Amino acid sequence: MQKKAKRRQASRRFESPNQLRESPDYELCQLSGQKSGVLDDLASERARRLDQESAELEKQAERLAEEIKELSGKPAVEFLEELFTRCEEIFHSAGCFLRQGFYSAFVSRTNL
Repeated sequence: MQKKAKRRQASRRFESPNQLRESPDYELCQLSGQKSGVLDDLASERARRLDQESAELEKQAERLAEEIKELSGKPAVEFLEELFTRCEEIFHSAGCFLRQGFYSAFVSRTNL
């Protein structure tokens, strides 16, 4: 029984380095060791993509704000503030109702 456990343990030790070598982090580490500046290049590319995605999301937000104004007749910020306030009121009322219902159920079960 001990021999099987030792074999499994030894097998895991050999698998671990193999798993490490298969990871993208290991590959990146190897590339950065072979070619200086590769991390800077990757970071620059990632920053460029994030800037591009941010600009696209900003355009989409502007289009949605215009659509909200057309549909509601109010600026998007004003409409959304009113909507969120109303939602809070509804959730508060629902929460009070639920708490009251739980209390009633508790009272009826405990015969208070």
